[in-house]
Amino acid sequence: LKSGLVRICTSKPKPDREEIRTLVSKLEEIAEQVGVGQASSHAGLLSGEWELLYSPEDKTRSSPFFWAFRKAFPENSDQIFGITDSFPVAIKEVGPAFQQINLNVS
Repeated sequence: LKSGLVRICTSKPKPDREEIRTLVSKLEEIAEQVGVGQASSHAGLLSGEWELLYSPEDKTRSSPFFWAFRKAFPENSDQIFGITDSFPVAIKEVGPAFQQINLNVS
């Protein structure tokens, strides 16, 4: 199930958001049944480097900056994002997006 989710998340064209939600829900349900579920964050299973494989929006919108900007300026964010969306791909092209999670910090 997990490898199927990864395969679909990285497929072209981008999968439908509901298809991803359904697969994630199934994976969460199975994880809860085998006792991993919510406990995974406390067991250290989330610690490490994670790569963004799927986002319903442009990859750059998944950054903390854009999230905070949208929360701070909900009425104006789409206008500002429209400006950056109009940049040519060669200028705004980004590589893979990674996040480091360390839950063992004291």
